[in-house]
Amino acid sequence: MFTPDTLSFLAELEAHNEKSWFDANRKRYEQHFVAPGKALVEAVSARVGLPGKAMRIFRDVRFSKDKTPYKPHLDTWWASSTGEWGPGLFARLRPGSFLVGVGCHGFDKPALASFRAAVAKDGAALERAVGTSEVGGSTLKRMPKGYPEHPYMLHTGFWVSDEVAPPSDPVEHVVARFERWRPVREWLCGALG
Repeated sequence: MFTPDTLSFLAELEAHNEKSWFDANRKRYEQHFVAPGKALVEAVSARVGLPGKAMRIFRDVRFSKDKTPYKPHLDTWWASSTGEWGPGLFARLRPGSFLVGVGCHGFDKPALASFRAAVAKDGAALERAVGTSEVGGSTLKRMPKGYPEHPYMLHTGFWVSDEVAPPSDPVEHVVARFERWRPVREWLCGALG
């Protein structure tokens, strides 16, 4: 699925993140980025029962100080059809690493209120689901008013993840992480409705 050519393409893109280089390497992009991304999405979707997609390589640079036009990584996302950005599974391939996680990149206002109410009610269940996994997500500096003190109350996005060298079998790796973190996703799905 991911070959040395995929990793080479990403490394070279990172070094030459410009339209002229990308246009000259468009065939490589199709062969070593688009095709493996679609294959990963389809294989994982079949195993975990969630629809997925490979994210676009093009960056939205309109409001960014960083004007490089392309993402030098391959992002994939799987989530239930009830919410495109609800609790989901994600993977990111970089030239030297493979990140897999489960959770929500960010909560909108109603989801954040639901998340905080669920943490207030039974944050210990989420802690048990997380176990020793690394927790990520945007956080506040101060505890929000009106809620009990709990470290997860600071989160405005919440996920668990780990990062390893690109595995020889990315499908098995993603599926294994999904199974390991299924309780986290189930807790988030229950909390967010």
